[in-house]
Amino acid sequence: MKTSNTSERLKELMALKGLRQIDIAEKTGLGKSAISQYVSGKITPKQDKVYILAEGLNVSPTWLMGYDVPMEKETIPTTEPQNNGYYTDPETAELAEKLRTDPDMKILFSAAKDLTPEEMQQAADYVNYLKIKGRNK
Repeated sequence: MKTSNTSERLKELMALKGLRQIDIAEKTGLGKSAISQYVSGKITPKQDKVYILAEGLNVSPTWLMGYDVPMEKETIPTTEPQNNGYYTDPETAELAEKLRTDPDMKILFSAAKDLTPEEMQQAADYVNYLKIKGRNK
């Protein structure tokens, strides 16, 4: 459930970690003007910017959007040694890493949770069509 918004969460994070807007800009690579507008609430960042902010500030993007979830960034195990090789299949590890880092993949994956089985099949059919179409160019 959404209990807050990005502006409020940014202010909360700034107070908690002693950050200034310039610090957020430096950590994320986003412009100072954009950060100012996000903090003031004049503009709500689009999802790709939320992910950039969350990654740079080491918080959960879902929390940053104002949802009632833990602030801590979710971690996905990978084949890297520090995670004891959770994924033994390299293809699965690669897909998990893309899901963790690619905002578009996160959007697709998240949207898939809300689809009926029939809608999922239609989406899969469309993706296969796009793959075949791309090969025939």
